[in-house]
Amino acid sequence: QRRVHGGIINKRRALVRNVISEVVGFSPYEKRLIDLMKNNLDKRALRLAKKKLGSHRRAKVKRDAMGKVAFRLRQEAARKKKEEEEKKKKEEEKKDTEKK
Repeated sequence: QRRVHGGIINKRRALVRNVISEVVGFSPYEKRLIDLMKNNLDKRALRLAKKKLGSHRRAKVKRDAMGKVAFRLRQEAARKKKEEEEKKKKEEEKKDTEKK
């Protein structure tokens, strides 16, 4: 268990926070952090988080969390692109077999 400014995080509290973040989405500054992390501007993301959250420690935690989100989004985009290419390739093969 880890102690943070909101108290000790147990399984139930973590689950509630995850559900809320999925339903509500990200705040504008979190979206900007994700965008900065996508563009490899980690230092600027840390500065923005520090300004919004008030302390260096909280900013580092938030930056790491948004970095994980940005990484996951990048993976999903790559997976979708790969699936679309495979689908397009199958359609082309299907057209070629129909022509013959």
